[in-house]
Amino acid sequence: MNYKFALHKLLLYSPATTGFILENNISAEEIFTADKETLWLMNIFTPNQLYNIEEIKQQGTETEEEEFEKSGMKYVCAEDEDYPEKLKNIPEPPYGLFYYGSLLPDRFTVGVVGSRNTCAYGSVTAFDIGKDLAKAKVNLISGMARGVDTAGHKGALEAGGYTAAVLGCGADVCYPRENINVYNKIKTKGGIISEYFPKTNALRPHFPLRNRIISGLCDALIVVEAREKSGSLITAAYALEQGKDIYAVPGPIDSKLCAGTNYLISQGAGVFTSTEDFLKELSIECNFEPKNEDDRKNFLAKNEIMVYSVITLLPKSIDDIVRESGLEFKEVLKVISFLTTKGYITEIGKNMYVRLGK
Repeated sequence: MNYKFALHKLLLYSPATTGFILENNISAEEIFTADKETLWLMNIFTPNQLYNIEEIKQQGTETEEEEFEKSGMKYVCAEDEDYPEKLKNIPEPPYGLFYYGSLLPDRFTVGVVGSRNTCAYGSVTAFDIGKDLAKAKVNLISGMARGVDTAGHKGALEAGGYTAAVLGCGADVCYPRENINVYNKIKTKGGIISEYFPKTNALRPHFPLRNRIISGLCDALIVVEAREKSGSLITAAYALEQGKDIYAVPGPIDSKLCAGTNYLISQGAGVFTSTEDFLKELSIECNFEPKNEDDRKNFLAKNEIMVYSVITLLPKSIDDIVRESGLEFKEVLKVISFLTTKGYITEIGKNMYVRLGK
């Protein structure tokens, strides 16, 4: 029997017990070769856990070992030297991690999380953050969920940086399935990480638990968009408990998607305004090239510049664009069609437009 897999199986939903075992340097072999009386005297396990130990001894771990060998993934547990040091210091660490690719390089790591049902503002912001972090040689970690998480991963990948995705399912299960291309890229250029055994499906209770690993592995957390009650705020709560720096991207006060981030700011979270300022505040050296905000305008005619200039990352109606640009309605329609075709802007709702990132 693989003692490490056996202990992992026992502790999977008991992270508090894992913390106690790590603090007292108790090995998996020690636990699974001890008799019932010795285990009872250890005063670590609940009666239910003691029963599960006996069950695991009888069942063995052959099924888990077989699935692991088939998957081609790697495994590290708290007894191993290469287990992430950052996770040893959180209150409820995972006993072990299954992963593809590589674990995070030894450098500053930022968690980027946010709403699944993001708007263009959140997606573009997360993508740009991911890209800028990669350029600054900073790791990005997230959960590969729809929306903000995915945008952050994509930004880091485009800039050739390291990004890790912590999943709420087995590392060999791509969830959501629509992210298969992103999943495969992270798998080869970063790290796909999970505390769940291979073939484990994505279940609702897994996601709040996996958030403690995202916050545990990062040095600072950026929440891009979050509703009043969201998984991102759970991650922020874990980060706060773990003593991590928390930043939030401010948004319109009437936006439900930004209610959570605005709340974090009201409670003392740092205000994220740019990746450069964020890294400087944390004393991380970065040498960004000066951004020329007018690059695209150099390729546009006068009327096109007038329309493009009034469209931002926040949704804007055609009526607003007409009023702010001062152009005729027909001319605005013509320019909008051109800018959409060129990929400068996009329609996110009926007659509602946002600017796309460069």
